[in-house]
Amino acid sequence: MRVEIGDMEWIELYSDNQRQWKINDLIVELEEAHKGFTVRVASPGIPLSRIQLTWRKKIFPETKFLGDAFERSYGDLGFEILQPDRIMPWYFMAVHNNQTECYGVMTDPNALCSWQVNDTEIDLWIDIRNGTSPLQLGNRVLDAVTVVYDHTDTLEPFEAATAFCETMCPTPNLPREPIYGGNDWYYAYGNNSEALILEHTALISNLSGANAVRPFMVIDDGWQVDHSSSYNGGPWHQSNQKFGFMKELAQKIKQMDVRPGIWLRPLLVHTVENQDHILHAQPNNSEYILDISHPDVLKKVSEDIERIVDWGFELIKHDFSTVDIFGQWGSEMNLQYTNKVISFHDKTLTTAEIVKKFYKTIKEKSQSAYIIGCNTISHLAAGVFEIQRTGDDTSGREFSRTRKMGINTLAYRMPQHNTFYSADADCVGITTEIPWHQNVQWLQVLSNSGTPLFISCNPNELTEEMTMDLKKAFELASQYQNSAVPVDWLSNSYPSVWKSDQGLTRYEWYSSPRSFE
Repeated sequence: MRVEIGDMEWIELYSDNQRQWKINDLIVELEEAHKGFTVRVASPGIPLSRIQLTWRKKIFPETKFLGDAFERSYGDLGFEILQPDRIMPWYFMAVHNNQTECYGVMTDPNALCSWQVNDTEIDLWIDIRNGTSPLQLGNRVLDAVTVVYDHTDTLEPFEAATAFCETMCPTPNLPREPIYGGNDWYYAYGNNSEALILEHTALISNLSGANAVRPFMVIDDGWQVDHSSSYNGGPWHQSNQKFGFMKELAQKIKQMDVRPGIWLRPLLVHTVENQDHILHAQPNNSEYILDISHPDVLKKVSEDIERIVDWGFELIKHDFSTVDIFGQWGSEMNLQYTNKVISFHDKTLTTAEIVKKFYKTIKEKSQSAYIIGCNTISHLAAGVFEIQRTGDDTSGREFSRTRKMGINTLAYRMPQHNTFYSADADCVGITTEIPWHQNVQWLQVLSNSGTPLFISCNPNELTEEMTMDLKKAFELASQYQNSAVPVDWLSNSYPSVWKSDQGLTRYEWYSSPRSFE
């Protein structure tokens, strides 16, 4: 076992009993837990950055590996051969013949965690820094993570992955009913208005018919008072001139028997009252990212969420917080996690603890409203938010992007659905730029999956065939059902064969037409 003290100084720890490793007053203890062990750290005098745990392990050449994503995935998931430099956040699977091994950490950790595997060893990197600074634990004893492991030769890999996600997250916070409806982003792309939202709401209400579970209409970016083509931040206290009073708009949506939802980016602002509230200044020096470790910032975020709930919104989608805090998308991250200096106001907690406190504040203030975390950290959001966007944006303009971002995340993060949260693989963006014979297949696999189904479309562009297909999809999406599962996910990064309650279906993700049956 190795520990990084200070900045880039690694030291070896020693153990007489394989339970406790120490040097002077720095102690790392492994305490037995269900299917694994908890890593407990004490270091009253030495600042700590990372812990490296290493297992000796022979890897068979034919083994294929599936890793998770730090926050959203970016069309980059799939089973791959051994790649020693590959970083696999949170957990991974190793499949060889009919053997499946799973290694991971429990959700709600107090550290950022990633795995690496080479042909003789498995490494777990446990990051307990405070931003980019070593953590001063003082007299505190930190339960950093609980490591878990499982092995099976009786379950198929998909079943094994789902069971392992259940192990990692024993107490998910799941929606009370299926989640489906509309979102204006993929045809408005920020150029929305109250009139457009109400037109879309009327369509969503019509498509949902007499479904017992009512749909949502989510107002995406574009409603806020300072919105422009180059700025999508706050403040979040009122709408711009294209919208009326948001409380009245929420009521109008409810009068159509649709549930109102709304989007915000809570940490980007134009102005600050106190320089201590700033975590980063944007390159143009006229926009700022708020420091979520500062109590005043948490108070401001709390007030924004409480205001939106008071307006009558029953679903809140909050976005961009990971890239705002770390300065990078998840797909760009390495074991450093960031490309800039992060100096939090609160120096006493790990980065993971600070982010969790932010998430839990949002959930607490949302009361009974659902939270969708978008660009939020999967293992820290699980058990807190009811819904998680698991992949990067799909598209209303290019089906190739939907195929890459949507189908890939639906397949490879499906084991997290109803085990971590309700897994949202993003919208069906319906415009004249994408042939319906392609989009209808994305609609079908989503509605068969039991995951959230949101559509974006111009009501005036729907044909009778499209309307009928959407009504069928909404009816399916409004019902509890077994999830569709990818059959060919071991060999196809955009699985085309799926098994569901509707039977076995082959999708043509490229060019061949196929009707919605």
